[in-house]
Amino acid sequence: MKALAYALLLLLLLAGGAWWRQHERDPGDALVLPAATGCDAARTLCSVARGPVRLALRLDPGARPLLPFGLELRVRTPQPVQSVTVDFRMAGMDMGRNRYRLQPAGPGRWRARVRLPVCLSGRSDWRAKVRVRTRARSYLGSFALRLGR
Repeated sequence: MKALAYALLLLLLLAGGAWWRQHERDPGDALVLPAATGCDAARTLCSVARGPVRLALRLDPGARPLLPFGLELRVRTPQPVQSVTVDFRMAGMDMGRNRYRLQPAGPGRWRARVRLPVCLSGRSDWRAKVRVRTRARSYLGSFALRLGR
């Protein structure tokens, strides 16, 4: 009986791993776009581009920690977009997992409502890591932003 339980547990772990690899991995190689420099997506539309691919991120005015705010990503890729996610991170500070899946909001536009935690040390410098997935490959963009207080 114990052997059967272990066999079922192993089968569940293998099936879960296969599902995770299928849903979390990139189709093909990811194309990393140059990071947006000299631009704050919390204050203006920031763009990154490489070849025919262009990503432009903008947060709603007045974005602040602990309060929900909107963000919009404008996307231009050679293939139809299947999904878009954004991860918010703070350099040198573990702020937990802050990943959001954006929803289509019209041709080439994706939106989400976001709520980010407050940093107890008083920092407000975030980096938004955007992943755009198409059937052929993924595109990665990085945007700096400072939330209001």
